[in-house]
Order: sequence, then structure tokens, then C-alpha cells
Amino acid sequence: MDFLLPGDFAGLDDTGPHASFTVTALTDVAALRIDRAQFQAMVDSDPAFAEIHTAALVASLRRTRSRRLALSAKTGAAKVCEVLGELAARAEASSRDGLVPRLPITQVSLASAVGLTPVAINRIVQTLRRAGVLDWSANGVQILDPRRLEEFE
Repeated sequence: MDFLLPGDFAGLDDTGPHASFTVTALTDVAALRIDRAQFQAMVDSDPAFAEIHTAALVASLRRTRSRRLALSAKTGAAKVCEVLGELAARAEASSRDGLVPRLPITQVSLASAVGLTPVAINRIVQTLRRAGVLDWSANGVQILDPRRLEEFE
């Protein structure tokens, strides 16, 4: 499972006639579907686009590898903080003002991403909220102090 942010690609590694995954949007999304042959033609004809495509694939693989390692040997709180920290860093890097925006994820989707129950996620969120690390509401999570997430890893 991965969380995509504005500007991210979905399905770059899928070579079959049908997608091998589903995408669920947590907010309104503007998406562009590009035919596989058309996409390949763009990669073949534009070196700059090919470089962007390769960088996106590498970033996706790096996130997947990092998350697998992190989720295999950490406590529940550390898993949650790892994922939230990674999302906060990516969101901050893509924001116009350099601030971490509110991340429109639910506790249920976070539970699915880290392999915990929603009840366990809620307990961890309450601890992080009391510590002043984040604020979670119906609109998602606001990371108030991204550096403090590392204290819980």
C-alpha cells in the first residue's frame, strides 16, 4: 500500500492489460489516464520525461523498501510514526509554502498501511496528540512537530 500525493504517478510498474491494484482517493482527485503505448512513446521521444519517469519509479521502490523494512521490525507506534513522518516529508517537499499540509488520511487507511487495527491506531494517535506531535480530525492529520515523530520510532 502506498499513499500518493499531488504530482505522483500511479501504475508505472504495471505492464499487464489491466491494473493489478486499486486506487482509492481520500480527497477529490484530478487524474489523467495515459494509454500504455502513448506513455511509452513519450518516454522514448523525450529524455527529460524519461528521466522523470525513472526518478518516480526509483522513489516508489525506495518508499516500498523502506516501509517494508520499517514495518517488519518495529513497534506499532514506531510503524505509525515512520509512515506519518515519510508522508509529512513528501508533502512538505511538494507544498508551495514549504509547510507540512494537513494529510487527508483516515485512521482506518493508516491501520491498513501499517498492519494494525483501527483501535490500536487510535490509541497511538491519542498518545501522539497528548504529546503535541499531531492533531487528527475528520479532515485528516496535521503533523505539528515532524521531528518529534522520531522520538516514538
